[in-house]
Amino acid sequence: MRRFPTGLALAWLACAAPVLAQSPEQTLAFARQQVAEGNTALAAKAYQRLVFFTGDRYREECYAQLAALFFQSADFAKSEQYFDLLYHAARTDSLRFEAVFGKAGTLLLQQEHRKSLLELFALPA
Repeated sequence: MRRFPTGLALAWLACAAPVLAQSPEQTLAFARQQVAEGNTALAAKAYQRLVFFTGDRYREECYAQLAALFFQSADFAKSEQYFDLLYHAARTDSLRFEAVFGKAGTLLLQQEHRKSLLELFALPA
């Protein structure tokens, strides 16, 4: 049995790695394109990758999109989680309110009426 030289494989990977990498901006553009084309699974993976690798830079948009994508695919538990993350990452009150209303909606669809009501009572008067 013939073995592939390990050194050659490592050299090839070292040369190919910079060519295969995407910048955060390219990943964001890819995710937006996938949303526009209706590819929710690919878009969700791209947004999750952005959250993991870019820190706070695109966090608000990513959480909002992930919550919406999981809501569209009827995965209300994951959507609820991302609405909650969006609430804590939001820099504006309007985005926080959007997150609360989104989370309340997902709780209602999960038949969690009291939890939904508690979320709404947490809003300022």
